Amino acid sequence: MSSTGSPTNDEKVIAQLSFLSNAVSSLLGPDLEDELYNFILSYFQKHQGQMGKWEIAWGPAVVQLTTDTFAVNSIYVAHSLDRPSWYVISVAGTNPSSLFDWLVEDLLVREQVPWIYALLSAPDAKISLGTAVGLIILQNAKPSGDRPNAGRSLRDFLSGLPSGEIELNVTGHSLGGALAPTLALWLKDIQWFWNAAGNVQITAMPSAGPSAGNGAFSYYSDHTLKTTRFVNSLDVVPHAWNEQTFMRQVFPKTRSWMA
Repeated sequence: MSSTGSPTNDEKVIAQLSFLSNAVSSLLGPDLEDELYNFILSYFQKHQGQMGKWEIAWGPAVVQLTTDTFAVNSIYVAHSLDRPSWYVISVAGTNPSSLFDWLVEDLLVREQVPWIYALLSAPDAKISLGTAVGLIILQNAKPSGDRPNAGRSLRDFLSGLPSGEIELNVTGHSLGGALAPTLALWLKDIQWFWNAAGNVQITAMPSAGPSAGNGAFSYYSDHTLKTTRFVNSLDVVPHAWNEQTFMRQVFPKTRSWMA
């Protein structure tokens, strides 16, 4: 679903957590994880009066092609100290300085690959090759150094969540708005593997995200995962890669022959 009303307070907090994962965009360095980690902790401390008390439970993990290049993907898990059952996974959007992000994860959409995690229930579902690459990177990302849960993948971390009801929101903006619900759907499809008890309730809240896959994937995702999307109808990114709406947004004069 797409949100048409005013966001709730929880949604406003999730949006803040979402944008924090982008804080190392356009930065270079051998330890961007440390910079992102300290930035997020500082933000939590400064804004706890408005968003409540939070901690970093996993990460952040910052993926670079080499240690002297720009970040390709960044992801971390936040945990509410005021509401211990609440966890939020935040996935960064496009790093404007990363050619890999632009050329691969954003634009490699012509080729599609099957959604292998639901071949029986959604055999025609496919995602773009760029989204698939981004998903694989996030699946294998591991924090390093002395960051929380260093050396563990996201799935390994989630498998160790406490018993009792857990709220797990997955969020991201722009490219993150495509990767976050895809990551959430993957976690939902393999939940039997990492959360056999089924006590973790998975939802997604992407903003300004392009389409991650074909129509069959969209249908399957919408009927499997509770997702609240925030979009601006004048923003071209959420229209990608729907052929008709994207063309209408970028080339308005084509409306007459596409109507």
